[in-house]
Order: sequence, then C-alpha cells, then structure tokens
Amino acid sequence: MAASEENGEANLNELLMSNVALQSQYDRAISKALNTARANWEREQTQQSLARGQQTTEEQERALNEREQAIVMRERKAGAVTTLGQRGLPAELAECLDYRDEERLTASLSTMENAFQAAVSKTVSERLKGAPPKAGGGATYTNQMRAALGLK
Repeated sequence: MAASEENGEANLNELLMSNVALQSQYDRAISKALNTARANWEREQTQQSLARGQQTTEEQERALNEREQAIVMRERKAGAVTTLGQRGLPAELAECLDYRDEERLTASLSTMENAFQAAVSKTVSERLKGAPPKAGGGATYTNQMRAALGLK
C-alpha cells in the first residue's frame, strides 16, 4: 500500500504541475478547507473562553454573596448583643437568636427576653417566699408568756 500511495501522490503532483488551472483550483479548495477549519477552531475557542469566563463570574458572584451574608450576620449579632445589654440581659443569649433576617431576629429576641424575664421572676418569687408561718403560732406564744408569768 505504501508504494501505491507514493505513486498516487506522485501522479497528483505531476498532474497539478502540468495543469496550472487545476493546481489553482486545488489550491483554492485547500485554502477554503483550511479557512473553514480555522474559523471553526476559533469559534470553539471563543465559546470555551466565554464559558470559562461565565463560570468564573458566577463563582465570584457566589463568593461575594457568601461574604456579604457573613458580614450581615456579624452586624446583626453585634446589634443583638448591644440590644441585649440595653435590656439588661446577658450577652451570652446572643448565641440562641435567629439571625437569618431582621424579622426573625426581632421575634427571637422578644421571645428570648420574655422567657428569660419569666424565669428570673419565678426564681425570685420562689426565693422570697420562705416558709409559710405556722398556724396558731401567735396563740402558742401567748400561752408560753402566760405560763412564764404564772398566769392562766
């Protein structure tokens, strides 16, 4: 086969050398094929470049959004710690609040404050109660005094 391919190439070269019009037509066809292949390749490269650029842009936007959300969360938490301090509540309660949006933060802060105040009130009430007075304790004291004085 190699010998027949060489003969075919030699015959084509001889034919093109002997016929200038045929060589010109052959050159145009080859040039057109090369130009078409080059244009297709350049179009593919452009599309790939645009796709990579779009992916990069989307990734950058996603990263920027994540950083923005983290900053907003930190700002909300700092505001909540300040609010807790203003309301006389421990700053540690800030860890229990919902920071997803302002409405949820406000609601969870109010709920937390109410629950904390209720717990404090209950504890204070229980500690102040003490033991109830004994029934008839006053009469016993009077009886003890009378007995001590020798009175009945």
